[in-house]
Parts: sequence; structure tokens; C-alpha cells
Amino acid sequence: MHSRTKYNVLIITPSDIMAAGVSEILLRSREFVPCGTIPNLDFYSESKFKDCDLVLVDPIVASWEGRGELRRQLSGSGVPVLALSCSTMSDEWLTRNFDGVIGLYDGSETIISRLNAVMEQTQNATSTRIESDELSARERDILTAVARGKTNKEIADDFNLSVHTVITHRKNISHKLGINSISGLTVYAILNKLIDVTDY
Repeated sequence: MHSRTKYNVLIITPSDIMAAGVSEILLRSREFVPCGTIPNLDFYSESKFKDCDLVLVDPIVASWEGRGELRRQLSGSGVPVLALSCSTMSDEWLTRNFDGVIGLYDGSETIISRLNAVMEQTQNATSTRIESDELSARERDILTAVARGKTNKEIADDFNLSVHTVITHRKNISHKLGINSISGLTVYAILNKLIDVTDY
């Protein structure tokens, strides 16, 4: 893990109750401290919150039509972004588009455990970052397609491969990079200039 004893966490939610509750849970932990709480993205700027290690965002701050833009707006900071979900239902969009999901009904231990897991994954990916030329040309192609949100079937059709071969390539990519989530692979692809953030 990181040599610092505390990770700074920015909380973005219009709910005072949620902000206060999450802040209190973070303050009771030994690993995390709230570095700011803002009600919406109008108050978000990379310069003001550049020292944050993690962002927790309530997806309610974006309109339904703007949900796709929400993650893109925050991903420029290069830090992990977790969704604060008020729903008891699983939301595939949240799981697919964020580094993790914290639920309104999750206990303190679960929340801190999820935050630690995301930070550990982020630190491992940073400390063991492998240059993209260590991936084969085909693996770079597959990684780019995954980062663009294509399904295994779509990738298989694009490259005239079987779905099984695509799955094998994806496993190899995840193993080489030490990154298992789609959002993590997307961040890696952007940082290593395999795709451009403007592609989104």
C-alpha cells in the first residue's frame, strides 16, 4: 500500500445526511479522511481537489441523460471514483462505470473494506505498471476494444476470433497488468495513450 497513513476522500452529494454520515465513517477509520464535501459538479475543479486520493460521488448529481458524462468528468483527475448508491437494487451501470459502489445500507466495515480494496488495486496498478509494449499487439487491440465498452461477442466479431479466444486474451491482459475491472483497464488504456479521453 501507499506510504501515507491517510487517504484524502472528496465526497460529492447534494444530501447533507449522506455527506455527514460518510464523513463520520471516514473519520472513524484509520485510513481515510474527508478532504471536502461538495453538493454537485459545479463546485468540482481539479485544481481545488488535486490532493484527493479518492472520489465518492452520488450519481444523482447528474441527470439521467448525463450519467455517461458523470464518470468522464471525474476520470480526468486520475483517481479512483466510487459511486454512492441510495438504491438497494443492483445497478449494472454503476458497477460497469465506477471503480466500486458504496451502498446507503452498507455497514462501516464494508465501506472501509471496499475503499481499501480500491486503493490497494490502484496502488498495485501504479507500482507495477507495465509499459503497453509488454502486451502483444493483439492484446493492445483487445484492451482498446474493452476500454471502449465493447462486449466479448463484439470484439470477437471485430477481430474474427472466437469468444473463447477473446476471454483468454482478456484474462492474460488482466494478469499482466494486475487490473481486473473494466474501469481500471480503461484508466490504464487512457494513461498509456491507447485510447484518447475524447473518444468518450
